[in-house]
Amino acid sequence: MRQIEEYFPRELLDRKGATLDDAEQSVWHAIERFIGELEGLSEEQLQRPLREGGWSPAQYADHLYRVHLLYLSSIELAVRGEAPVRYPRGLLTANGGLVTVPEGEPVAGRPRHELVSDLHSSATELVAAARAAVAAGVGERICHVNPYFGELTALGCLQMAAVHARHHSRQHLSKVASTA
Repeated sequence: MRQIEEYFPRELLDRKGATLDDAEQSVWHAIERFIGELEGLSEEQLQRPLREGGWSPAQYADHLYRVHLLYLSSIELAVRGEAPVRYPRGLLTANGGLVTVPEGEPVAGRPRHELVSDLHSSATELVAAARAAVAAGVGERICHVNPYFGELTALGCLQMAAVHARHHSRQHLSKVASTA
């Protein structure tokens, strides 16, 4: 593994909206697309790892949920005036894959209905927390230092949630659905 030398371009996040309203739309579009693809999989496809030693579509869903919780917690810390959550610059595997922070590691075998419910509720809570941060006057405070994109505000956390869901939808779920 090797550490990235510089953060990924902010333009990738900025495409997901310059305002909370726009970023919220992007989050919901990405989450609903991900869930739609998840629901289109058979139970066997849902739980089968996509490659030897890799995650299943269900695990990617659980991973998204757990990362939403990380962003939610980060925003709540900022609202309370606490220091941002900081992760060191990200690591890449030998084949160029991104290494997940331990808190984002998924649990295997979770049922589809729980995953869908958790994705909906965590996205709802994340949007509400970002709005609460702005209402509290701390919307521009750095609340999370992402391993791959660097410093994120509440808006940045929403943008990142949209980028993240879209990434896993495009890179993982859509490939399973197309081979069904």
